[in-house]
Amino acid sequence: MPRLVPNMLRRCLRLNLARIEMDNFSEVYIGRLSDLIAQFSNHIISGGDVDDYEQYRHLCGVVRGLEMCLREFKDILSTTEDGD
Repeated sequence: MPRLVPNMLRRCLRLNLARIEMDNFSEVYIGRLSDLIAQFSNHIISGGDVDDYEQYRHLCGVVRGLEMCLREFKDILSTTEDGD
């Protein structure tokens, strides 16, 4: 029995470390997606280097795609956190 307790403690510590690393990854990933959305949006709004309507539509599509990725990632995080 005494040997079981340290093994359980080690397992709990490993799980907590994995959660910390995942939380850090999540924050960094969400931050990066948000930065990209802001950069592309500002590029569109400022009119910088948007040559024609085709390029404008492409950049708008990129922003919509990044927003969708951000929403989906946040949904996945909330689903996994609710399941814990």
